[in-house]
Amino acid sequence: IAENLEAIGFDLKLEKFQGSVMWDTYDAGGLEQTGNYDLNMWDGGYDGLDPTAHLFSYYHSSSAAPDMGWNVMRWINEEADQYIEESVTLDEEYRKEVFCKLAKILDEELPQILLFTAIDADAYSTRLEGVQATVNDVVTWNIADWRVVD
Repeated sequence: IAENLEAIGFDLKLEKFQGSVMWDTYDAGGLEQTGNYDLNMWDGGYDGLDPTAHLFSYYHSSSAAPDMGWNVMRWINEEADQYIEESVTLDEEYRKEVFCKLAKILDEELPQILLFTAIDADAYSTRLEGVQATVNDVVTWNIADWRVVD
């Protein structure tokens, strides 16, 4: 990535930081919470089964305040906030509509540029029933429903 950016005119000085420095609190000088960086690249995770928690933590304006979330881009968009708030509903059709509207804003404004996604590949015995894959959590998210059969 650095070589590609240099080819189009970026003068980069790459530095690696320990997670304890990168993700520390604002008062402790955490780089993300203080905004003390020009370009921040990391491999973020996904917190939970419901995408709303992730969207709120990374894109809602209230999450841009230091130590209140991971909107470390300090991206503020009232319309996006509204859609994120409205996505907390059991009405799946409305929820889908709201997510599509939010996706359009994210695509137009690019508060983050997502470079890649890693694919989980889980394997388990054919004697194990009840395993349900999900892209939003580890394979054991529904372990209470698993059973071993002969």
